Amino acid sequence: MSEPVPVDPLAHDADEAVRVLHVDDQKALRELAADALEAADDALAVHTAASATAGLDVLDAKPIHCIVSDYEMPGMDGLEFLAAVRERDADVPFILFTGHGSEEIASEAISAGVTDYLQKETGTEQYTVLANRIENAVAQYRSGKRLDELRQGYRTLIERSTDLITVLDADQTVRYQSPALKKLLGHDQQVVVGTTASEYLHPDDRADVVAAFEAVVDDPDRELATVEHRVKAADGDWHWFESIVSDRIDTPIEGYVVNSRDVTERKERERELKRQNDLFSKTQNIASVGAWEYDLGTDRSWLSSEAKRILGIGLDEDPTPEETLDIYHPEDRETMRRLYQRALDEGEPYETQVRVVVDGEQRWVRVGGEPQYEDGDLVRLRGAIQDITDEYESREALRQERDRFSALFENFPEATVAYEYVDGEPIIKDVNEAFVVTFGHDAERAVGESINDLIVPAEKRDEAERLDELVQAGEALDAEIRRETTDGVRDLWIRSITVEDDDEFDGIAVYVDVTERRDRERELARKNERLDEFASVVSHDLRNPLSVANTRLEMGRAGDDDEHLAAVADALDRMERLIDDLLALARQGRDIEATETVSLDSVVDGAWASVTTADAALVNRLDLRVRGDRTRLEQAFQNLFRNAVQHAGDEATVEVAPLADGAGFYVADDGPGIPTAERDRVFEPGFSTRQEGTGFGLNIVREVFRAHGWTVTATGGEDGGARFEVRGLAPIGTGEKER
Repeated sequence: MSEPVPVDPLAHDADEAVRVLHVDDQKALRELAADALEAADDALAVHTAASATAGLDVLDAKPIHCIVSDYEMPGMDGLEFLAAVRERDADVPFILFTGHGSEEIASEAISAGVTDYLQKETGTEQYTVLANRIENAVAQYRSGKRLDELRQGYRTLIERSTDLITVLDADQTVRYQSPALKKLLGHDQQVVVGTTASEYLHPDDRADVVAAFEAVVDDPDRELATVEHRVKAADGDWHWFESIVSDRIDTPIEGYVVNSRDVTERKERERELKRQNDLFSKTQNIASVGAWEYDLGTDRSWLSSEAKRILGIGLDEDPTPEETLDIYHPEDRETMRRLYQRALDEGEPYETQVRVVVDGEQRWVRVGGEPQYEDGDLVRLRGAIQDITDEYESREALRQERDRFSALFENFPEATVAYEYVDGEPIIKDVNEAFVVTFGHDAERAVGESINDLIVPAEKRDEAERLDELVQAGEALDAEIRRETTDGVRDLWIRSITVEDDDEFDGIAVYVDVTERRDRERELARKNERLDEFASVVSHDLRNPLSVANTRLEMGRAGDDDEHLAAVADALDRMERLIDDLLALARQGRDIEATETVSLDSVVDGAWASVTTADAALVNRLDLRVRGDRTRLEQAFQNLFRNAVQHAGDEATVEVAPLADGAGFYVADDGPGIPTAERDRVFEPGFSTRQEGTGFGLNIVREVFRAHGWTVTATGGEDGGARFEVRGLAPIGTGEKER
């Protein structure tokens, strides 16, 4: 079962209809606006009123999210209506939508606090704009309401918090103090406001607290600082607090927040625990090891009280060595018998770790024995016994943990490296198989090398050293980087974990290859940029001829003048050419997928033949063969030729020839040329110096050549005229023209 999604109690329902009140004294306009707005956005529910007074009645009767009002109305005009609305609701969005607009009215409306101002126009597009304005205004209104509710909720949490919440300025002046101060320390919160916070700190702690606070003030990137200190209560007692300082300068708080928790009882427990540990340590040093002795002359054994405790022997008992052997684990008795006997027979000392069973419980002990001689004769065995159960189990648990870690390390699916710092350099101690696959370096090659020397590109060395400094300072590392592999530089996400108290290495770094994802993101961004550019051009350049056509059509219907219909035809013809060029632009912007060997001179001839060139002449000096898309290349040359004829005239001469340095070719005409200031702009979508031009022809040229990996620049010809130079070709040899 999937986990429930958290619910924000302050968030509004996204499916909730936006209730709009439209006030206009013209019934036809009210009905038209209501239908058009609801058609433009099905989230809008439009209520109407014929006057400001009726609008106020609607506002009193039902919740309204946005008001749209005319300006000039009988009785109460739009701005008077706004004033009456603001007496009821100071925040509800109010849009003045009027057909009698002027700069004076707009200025007065803005001064009066109107949310937005929109002048009525002809056509239905204005209602799409109005619908967008309504949605934006309501979204901002709801966001403001939600923010106010959140702020009130946060204030309630702070006021009820049992911790001290203090807001300080950079000079430690108290700007706010939560009410918990009175309960915890007996101070009045209003008396504290305006004083310096360090005044209440214990003198021995003041320097540390001030240093922690200033560290956050001086370093905006440092999120938190934690410090323990004592604060003086109103009755003179000192209380221990743990304070967390955080930088909230760039938030509505505009200060430094100190969250302090009373830890006086915890500090008392820690002191008591320390006293007990000190006493335990001293006792352990004195009596943690039991002693034993066996006298060969008397055949008697002696055990200290600690040894008897460890072996579970009563203080009044004195077992023989054979009886003591019965206390050891059955699997260890033979080992102990052999070591004991060899010490007696050969004088061989011993020390081993074995198990004993005391009251049915198995314990581990370290036991040793050493022969004692007098006048060359063995007279006794002396030794010690120590309960090492906890030590053994900890060591065994550590061994098992290391085994598990080693297995996890080796089988972890992402590239992982264990390292230690030597003179500031991260030296590789071990790598897993995924590291070998990702970076192409096996363990034998990698171990002992500096990570920076092995996989950091030269241009990223400074960045890598800065990251090392952060890690050595104890900060966790979680960042995107670029590193060198045997397959080239790759985008990676690194997470470095510092390992405390380990004798083998200082940390572990995990690398996740995100190259393909980043490539996809960059490609998507590029496509989105092209789509935004395309949409911008469409919305701008198609609207003008459409507006001309509609206006002329209305004028033509009103009279018998064919001039208007001719203008409509011209506008529609321009729209058709715009649409053709825009579609070509959209198609030409795609990457080249299928290519063939193309002879550029035949492409030039074919493009010239398919363009209306009047009496213009072509001089084709090309003899180049390349890999490319013939159809798209012909489109590019056609646009270059049309541009030449349009700007150089019907009797222009157009020359296509190789560049002098052999790096590509040029297309030049003998016309007036392109002004120097406009040569970089001629390839921009929609840029044209001629009224009848669409402004997309040269943009299509650039996109086609760019898709082939070529570049095109505009310059001036040797004898004047326009000249376009194309570079970056990869010729595959010359040959006869294609037929």
